[in-house]
Amino acid sequence: LGPVKPAKILPAPAGLLAGGAPQPTGQMWLLADKGGAATLQELDVTTAKIGSVLPEAASAQVIAQSSSGVVAVGLPTAETGAVELRSGSSGALIATVPVGAPVKGL
Repeated sequence: LGPVKPAKILPAPAGLLAGGAPQPTGQMWLLADKGGAATLQELDVTTAKIGSVLPEAASAQVIAQSSSGVVAVGLPTAETGAVELRSGSSGALIATVPVGAPVKGL
């Protein structure tokens, strides 16, 4: 067996911080921060094109996406934090859940 080679390499937006898992629809959400302006960006992995771009809190650091499509965005502060839950299809905010410690991973 030789080295494993990627099937496809996609361009990333400037300031890429994190990305969710690719979904069966060919879509995945990316978190980027360029010059203090954080955004959620929807990438179509089949076309390598960015679709929706949504503003995000400047403190956003991590992102995860469930197999059902729900997107979670971690918002840490010095001593506490929050997790935003967003629609995987539109990026619309569903709920914000406060947590008692800084969010460093999801």
